[in-house]
Amino acid sequence: MSLQGMATPQPTVKATPGPDFLCIGAQKAGTTWLYEKLNAHPQVAFPGRKEVHFWDLFHEKGKGWYSNLYRDLAGNVAGDITPAYAVLPRRMIQQVREFSGGAPLIFIMRNPIERAWSLALMNLRQLQETRFEGETLKPQHLTDEFFRWQMNLEGNRARSNYFACLTKWFEFFPREQFLLLDYERLVSEPRDALISVSRHIGIDSLFWDNMDSGFFTERVFAGEKYPLRESLREFAVNTYREEIDQLSALLGKDYSGWYRAYMD
Repeated sequence: MSLQGMATPQPTVKATPGPDFLCIGAQKAGTTWLYEKLNAHPQVAFPGRKEVHFWDLFHEKGKGWYSNLYRDLAGNVAGDITPAYAVLPRRMIQQVREFSGGAPLIFIMRNPIERAWSLALMNLRQLQETRFEGETLKPQHLTDEFFRWQMNLEGNRARSNYFACLTKWFEFFPREQFLLLDYERLVSEPRDALISVSRHIGIDSLFWDNMDSGFFTERVFAGEKYPLRESLREFAVNTYREEIDQLSALLGKDYSGWYRAYMD
């Protein structure tokens, strides 16, 4: 499916206090880095901290509770960066549209193979903390079968399927309301990426000129690096190739390099 073949929703005006922008993902794609950097900007506020999780976990608190978080912010541009929103069901995305109207949206896309592998490693660290406390549990201690299971978990697959995520969101929000960022740009051109974000959400982009280079390259939650095993490359390519090609067709941009990097 291409964007040309989709009906284009029209922006609506936000009716009640709420976030002025949303970043809906992707998980393990630099959203915490983005939060830390935007939180340093004097025009940006995160009254619910980074991840409010209203639309996926706390909806029962009511929209009044969510709205109250964003009242009386003295003109600041307020955000909600919750990567779980990327995989919301359609009925909830419809409610986001009704509540947030024309608020700018941000979605960061990391190579889904790398993203899924990074999540598997994070799950391994959590497993050590909760089940193997005091023991050293490294990736080399576990079999390929364990990591194939991790990378094929329903939640991991859903969060890596950007085609499915964006197809749903584009049904309710016009494409021009989104800023789609490649994770690689955050790594290679962090200042320029923040300038693009600033212009998209309506804050002063010149602020970043005052920051030294170390501010942009500082890593958040940096862990040990373990590259994807050679023995898992074919599995990863076969798992994600079709979804990556679908994304390329949807956005009119070639993302095949994501899986071709593992076909050598």
